[in-house]
Amino acid sequence: MYNFVTDKDGNIVGHSDPEFAEFQEGGVTMYPDPAYRPDEDNLWAIKSGKMVHRATGLTPQEEQQQTYTQLLNTAANNAAGNKQLQTAVTTVMGAQAQLQVAMTTLTNALAASAAKEGSK
Repeated sequence: MYNFVTDKDGNIVGHSDPEFAEFQEGGVTMYPDPAYRPDEDNLWAIKSGKMVHRATGLTPQEEQQQTYTQLLNTAANNAAGNKQLQTAVTTVMGAQAQLQVAMTTLTNALAASAAKEGSK
């Protein structure tokens, strides 16, 4: 357990080591987040009774959950984009197949016409 000294915004500006925490007056006495390192007070704040990173206002667990959520959203968006791309490719391939049929028909017609002209 540590006694954390905070500024008016809840940012940690100092702490007492565990063996002295219970004797300190003022500040917030609590067990630190497992990710907390005593030499990184400047990265942490205490909000609503929880230790949070100053930069995000989130606990490490909340940051991890947010990252997972963002990854899942990105994957879902990519899947939707991939579906659209797949549809576009299928459409192009269908058009290409139709063009190939038309070219084959035209080539056959030209060959038949040339054969007819050659037999005269």
